[in-house]
Amino acid sequence: MPEQLEVPPPKPVPTAAIAQQGPVSLERAKEMASSRYGGRVARAQTTMRGGRRVHEITILGDDQRVRIVRIDAETGQFL
Repeated sequence: MPEQLEVPPPKPVPTAAIAQQGPVSLERAKEMASSRYGGRVARAQTTMRGGRRVHEITILGDDQRVRIVRIDAETGQFL
């Protein structure tokens, strides 16, 4: 009789990690960028950089500074 191996149940994944899985839409990336930096989104587009899709969001901050924020479209990470 073959030996039975006990497989442990999967570990729970934190909610924040679930939110970061899967592709991130341009709309969601705009929300993420404006939430982090404040101000208003002046421009947003998706480009290819290094073989991956990257959302580039230009924000005019409340302090009148212009920021270009890049977010990986697959992971949601700020680059």
